[in-house]
Amino acid sequence: MALQKSGVLKDAITTEHYHDLGKWTFAFIIFWTYIGFSQFFLIWYANIPEETIWYGHRMSHGWEYVSIFLAIGHFILPMFFMMSRHIKRRRVTLALGAGWLLFAHYVDIFWLTQPALHAEHFSIHIADLLTLVGLGGIVIGAFAWITTRGATAPVRDPRIEESLRFENF
Repeated sequence: MALQKSGVLKDAITTEHYHDLGKWTFAFIIFWTYIGFSQFFLIWYANIPEETIWYGHRMSHGWEYVSIFLAIGHFILPMFFMMSRHIKRRRVTLALGAGWLLFAHYVDIFWLTQPALHAEHFSIHIADLLTLVGLGGIVIGAFAWITTRGATAPVRDPRIEESLRFENF
C-alpha cells in the first residue's frame, strides 16, 4: 500500500489484486485453523501424557485466556471479517485485517513458546516487546533496501498487461 501511494507501484496494483490478496488471506486463516485444531484434536484423542502436558501448560495459570483469544482473534473474527467482498476490495479495511492478523500471529508465536519458560503464570517481559521491535525493524529495513535496488514490478514481462486487466467474478 505504501509503495502504491508513493507512486512506485501506482499503475501495477488494482482493486482486483487487493481482492485476490484478501482471498489468499482468508484461505490462510482457514488453513491455520485446520492445522491447529487437527494437532489439538489428535493429541487430545490419543491422551498420551508426554503430549498432553504441552497443552496442559497452555490451558492453565492464565494461559487459557490467551488460548481463548487465539480461537476468537485468530480465527472467528478474521474469518467473518474477511468473508466480505467489500472488505477485501478496499485497501484500508484489508490493511486493518492484515495488521490484526499479524498481531494475532505474534500472540500465537508467543503462546507457542512462552509457557515453556513461564509455566507457573502468564507474564510479558520487556525483552519480548524489544524482540518484536527489533525483528520488525530488520524486516522493514530489508524490505526498504530490496525495493530501492531495482524495479518492483516486472519490466519485460510479455503478460503484464493481461495481469493488470483481470477481473474477479
